[in-house]
Amino acid sequence: QWDCILCGCCASECNKLEADASDYMQPFVFTHAYRAADDSRSKDPMIHLKPAIANGLWNCVHCQECVDRCPKGISSFGDIESLRVMAMKKGLNEGMGPAHAEAFLLDMVEGDGRLNEIKLALRSEGVLANTTKLDIAYNLMKAGKMNPLHIFGGEKIEGHAELVKMVEAARKAEKEGTIK
Repeated sequence: QWDCILCGCCASECNKLEADASDYMQPFVFTHAYRAADDSRSKDPMIHLKPAIANGLWNCVHCQECVDRCPKGISSFGDIESLRVMAMKKGLNEGMGPAHAEAFLLDMVEGDGRLNEIKLALRSEGVLANTTKLDIAYNLMKAGKMNPLHIFGGEKIEGHAELVKMVEAARKAEKEGTIK
């Protein structure tokens, strides 16, 4: 992140900016926000974190084009993820982005190890917001792309118990302060 030369290659390849730039800053902006928020000399990382959230931190679509195109090998995507983790730890977890991240974790770890798109949508946006998308759900079911019975879950993936143990060990180590 310290090597960023503000060339804009990350911004020129960003799929989110191409789709809708009105609610999202360029990836290099988030890289610099993370650099400032994570700096040990910064008295309050919230000064950098709150504007990042207000300017689309949770709107990154995870395409990682910014990482592929950076001539300096900087991972703006990684910095965005780090800012998100920092925001969650600081209690800035309001809105659909944090709800989506938490729902994803619940499905993968506390569920059966598989992403359940139906539950993910309900947990991320809520039941009321999803009632406006019933036509999409109907078309998905008709095309065989969605099974409404999947809301109840399915078989656990092979090795799910080990995944749960790893996540629990990481959470314990984080509480003990042995990992950041």
